[in-house]
Amino acid sequence: MDILLIKEDKKITEKAIQTLEASGYTTTHCFDLKSAEYKILDMKYDIIILGINYKNGCGLEFAKKIRLNSKNRSSHLIFLTSEDRSDRILEAYENTQCYRYITYPFKSDKLLRTIRNIRHQYFHDVERFKFNHRQLVLDIPVDKIMYFESNNKKCYLHTENEAICLNRYPLKELLDRKELESFVQIHRGYIVNKNRIQGMMYNNKRWQCNIVGKNEHLDIGDKFVNHLSQTLREYVPQ
Repeated sequence: MDILLIKEDKKITEKAIQTLEASGYTTTHCFDLKSAEYKILDMKYDIIILGINYKNGCGLEFAKKIRLNSKNRSSHLIFLTSEDRSDRILEAYENTQCYRYITYPFKSDKLLRTIRNIRHQYFHDVERFKFNHRQLVLDIPVDKIMYFESNNKKCYLHTENEAICLNRYPLKELLDRKELESFVQIHRGYIVNKNRIQGMMYNNKRWQCNIVGKNEHLDIGDKFVNHLSQTLREYVPQ
């Protein structure tokens, strides 16, 4: 996927480029709308990330130009901006048909999740969990995995229909895998797919989360409660 990033802020730009390129996305950057105008005439981009306020123009007006451009009228637009006025947000969605409007503070996870959603919805690219460890070989779509569990020094992968033992594979190493970015640790013994978490509840003096597709609740460790609550508020679901 080819991405065009149009941002003036150097700090935000560096963070965004680092985030995108670390995830394997080809990214072209322009500091202003004038240079971006030449880019959209020459190149076709799958995604264009832009702001609202520029020294030499308005991002909303530029987005309208993109929609009139023969090469990029179908590009997916993501606004990344400090502008949080409701009228601006409404104008972005109604007049530019943007895919997402993200306000600061800039969160890498939110941007990546938005891009992954575009990829899954429009480019039919299914993320897969490929595992080869101690003679166990697996190739499973990530969205079919509900959670991973560590129990009695063994690790288990849970889907709606089965639990697969991954031997003594550590949970920490699963968290470091790029294809499992949509997973969050909720307990020292559980890593859960965020798309499968229906909500948090306080039951019998302990926090738990309900797992979609599974008639059960998983305990949330005390030290993970605040982090999980914040993560779910910021998360852009698939």
